[in-house]
Amino acid sequence: MDAASVLAGIDTATVSRICSGQARATPKTIVRLARALGIGARQMARITDQAWRDREDRQTRDQDEAVRCLDIDAMAGVR
Repeated sequence: MDAASVLAGIDTATVSRICSGQARATPKTIVRLARALGIGARQMARITDQAWRDREDRQTRDQDEAVRCLDIDAMAGVR
């Protein structure tokens, strides 16, 4: 991430947030990263979008599990 951020001229924290799915890359950032890494912009977009989707999926699963636990607790009479 450090090398990609230096080559693309993007803050390392921004690249880290994109890789972890905490932030969605802007088109400008996608193009800069793609050029720095020598890959196509659309390929870079797929990579960054997948990180974003993976994080959303994890959040949804966590929320679903929390609701399920609440339902179970309610049925069992647990507060």
